Amino acid sequence: MNFKIILTFIFVSATLFSYSQTERTVARPANPSQRWLPVNYFDAPQSTLNPDGSINAAPPLTNVIDNVSFYSQENSCDDQEVIFMKIININDYPVDVEWQTKPDGPVTTVHVPAKRNIQGACHNEDNNLIKLTVPIDETIKTHPKYIYTHIQVNK
Repeated sequence: MNFKIILTFIFVSATLFSYSQTERTVARPANPSQRWLPVNYFDAPQSTLNPDGSINAAPPLTNVIDNVSFYSQENSCDDQEVIFMKIININDYPVDVEWQTKPDGPVTTVHVPAKRNIQGACHNEDNNLIKLTVPIDETIKTHPKYIYTHIQVNK
């Protein structure tokens, strides 16, 4: 039994260290305009001890809420500075992701199918995906982190 606990601890520890995403460890393409950076404004997940002695501990991925990962990329579309958002849903079910760009602003909702990645792009025709291209306007400049700290994931 002790061997199982020690083995579980070693596995969890190795997982925690190997999946840590920080400014230094995130993979980046050579072209800075193509960088997808993790949104690191969420609380780190907590670990729990199960009755059988095993440990439930998620990696310290601070850009993940309910198995949905968030990335952003600053870019420009037709001389307009924008933020592209990339959302990766690894759940077996679709989710709706909501956010606001300012405290009294409207709520934006994007539908993310099960086991799919979606992202913003210039000249997107899809009414759902076009919401993932956020113009950098005075609202974003005034409240630059608000959009990232007020994201919700709903089933």
